[in-house]
Amino acid sequence: MADAAADRRFDLLGLGECMVELFADQPLGQAPQLRRAYGGDVLNTLVAAAREGGRCGFISRVARDPFGPAMREAWAREGVDVSHAPLAAGDNGVYFISVSDSGEREFSYRRRDSPASQMTAADVDEAYIASSRMLLLSGITQALSPGMRQATQQAALLARRHGVRVVFDPNVRLNLWASQGGLAAARAAFADLVPLVDWLLPSHPADSVLLGDDAAALRADDLDGAAAALAGFAARCPHVALKLGPRGCLLATAGQVQHVDGLPAETVLDTTGAGDLWNGCFLVAMQQGLTPAQAALRAHRLAARKLAYRGAIPPAHLHAPLTAPRLHPGTLSQADPCLLRPAYDHHALPISVVHFGPGAFHRAHQAAFLDTLCHADPRWGICGVSLHSAGVRDALAPQDGLYTLATLGPQPAWRVIGCLRELLVAPEDPAAVWARLRHAQVRLVTTTVTEKGYCLDAGGALDLRHPDVAHDARQPQAPRSLPGYLVEALRQRRAAGQAPFVLMSCDNLPANGRKLKAALVLLARQQDPALAAWIEAHLICPNTMVDAITPATDDGLRQQVQRVAGLHDAWPVQREAFAQWVIEAHADEGGPDWQRAGAIVTA
Repeated sequence: MADAAADRRFDLLGLGECMVELFADQPLGQAPQLRRAYGGDVLNTLVAAAREGGRCGFISRVARDPFGPAMREAWAREGVDVSHAPLAAGDNGVYFISVSDSGEREFSYRRRDSPASQMTAADVDEAYIASSRMLLLSGITQALSPGMRQATQQAALLARRHGVRVVFDPNVRLNLWASQGGLAAARAAFADLVPLVDWLLPSHPADSVLLGDDAAALRADDLDGAAAALAGFAARCPHVALKLGPRGCLLATAGQVQHVDGLPAETVLDTTGAGDLWNGCFLVAMQQGLTPAQAALRAHRLAARKLAYRGAIPPAHLHAPLTAPRLHPGTLSQADPCLLRPAYDHHALPISVVHFGPGAFHRAHQAAFLDTLCHADPRWGICGVSLHSAGVRDALAPQDGLYTLATLGPQPAWRVIGCLRELLVAPEDPAAVWARLRHAQVRLVTTTVTEKGYCLDAGGALDLRHPDVAHDARQPQAPRSLPGYLVEALRQRRAAGQAPFVLMSCDNLPANGRKLKAALVLLARQQDPALAAWIEAHLICPNTMVDAITPATDDGLRQQVQRVAGLHDAWPVQREAFAQWVIEAHADEGGPDWQRAGAIVTA
């Protein structure tokens, strides 16, 4: 879902009313006790969205009665901001749910003059609306009172002014509209609001009454009627998700119509709030980068699971990711379709690149460029070498080197990088590192070790007084520093009669290639002047510039990847959408086609 407001404080705000819920498993007149909870269509959606990782806030008024403070505390614990749902004088609405002798649910409402119903357009905070990516509005909210109808309209106008996407669930309840004029009033309110709406989330056939008396056929409770209703809604709004209960939904977006089948529920105990939960999961999933069809399928799964629980809001553990298999070549087929995966044979990639420092930046940047290239030229597998920590190796070895790259921004994307073929920890197994660097297939060595890792002095030359450099000058075959490892690798290649690899620093140092080559020549000169001369004459070390914002990996990212992809990744990485790699033109016959990889080659 493209969205120019991706950097705002909230993902979803909602305007509405929440009521006290009292539930009985028997007819109310016979029930010895009632269970207390809370519910309201907009608030139900916000809770579901927050549990799915959305940043949510509620716009309402809550009565300062015995229930009000506890309700606000419960919403806050769910991660819903309540700064714009203050306490006010009055009584909160209450609704009763009971089960009749025939097993059908029965509802009874007591909500007249609740603080939320007394809100007006003046109570809508423009700055708060502008702080969100999306705004959820509801026909139930419109129906509460003429003031709430005005507040709903004003909120939509403010959202449009600030580029906030407006979502509307008509949720027609004709008994609520009775005091304002019944169905005619509901239709008029819908007609006023819908020109401001980006996404309509109606249910069929209940909400199709809004489309007019002359459309009885489109209100038929079958797929033909649903298709007619979808066309009617789509003529009024650019994006529509028409909910069909157990039959799934119909989507109309970008000129395309698609039926996403529903999923069977193992247990159906209570359907209350299932559509609200569907809305929250659907909206957040699209914000996380899923297509509308993929988002609908995820919403179907959770809504089907919700049916096994009583009340409008199910237990929080329903949203906990199910036990997921570990990311691995053998489990990729189980991943959600939104997860892009390598189209090349991961195991068949020859290792022709060695990279020192396989941390988050490398895996989000250079490895992603090479992964792109491997789809056209599958010769560029990577061996990642850590000079210190075994953390990346230990996390990714069980995944056969696979990991997820989350691309952030208005249209998030989720991609498995498959070109990281081997991970070595130099202090644990230096012989394996030397063997890899000597291998004739290795054409390129890259580095991301930060400025400190090059052991340069203030003038940009190798610091011969650095303890690791001084050690490497005395004991070149047991190096500690990056320059020491590179010089020894070049010595071994020269001794074997091999040409040197191309060497690229991918840390943003001014003239990074020139400085790195000069550092290697100077260190080699301390050991063997002939080796230094060979390096100076033959080593190609172009200057480069790299750019990508890569926030650190945390448990939140791991959980989000598992929620989106359906697989557990021990160490995913993330970056902003913009990434750039500028490489100085250099002679390298048969080397990577950098422009095909997406890099910029410049003189």
